[in-house]
Amino acid sequence: MLISERIKNLRIQNGLTQSQLGDAIGVTKVSVSGYESGKRVPDLSTLVRIADIFEVSVDFLLGREEKAYLEDLLKDERPPYIFFGQNKLEEITTEEAQRLKEELEMYRLYKLKRKK
Repeated sequence: MLISERIKNLRIQNGLTQSQLGDAIGVTKVSVSGYESGKRVPDLSTLVRIADIFEVSVDFLLGREEKAYLEDLLKDERPPYIFFGQNKLEEITTEEAQRLKEELEMYRLYKLKRKK
């Protein structure tokens, strides 16, 4: 399925008009119409905003992933990965991923408490 079809289908499924989607992502209705007709392609930052609005991955919008929602992707039996920057993606164990998640939650709570 093409990116144009995915954007249109997601917009309709979420009950949005082209104008409403345009307002939400910071473009005009004409731009959204162009994206949906395939006459225009959203730039990277717009593509990310579209993915965020519909809570799907950019890979899904681009047709690289068939599963739209994060919950569906997490059901797959894939090893967890972590990104360290400088284009370095490293596979980690499930236990390491869980520990990192716990540490991140603690860090976020700490940051929240410091703001108050």
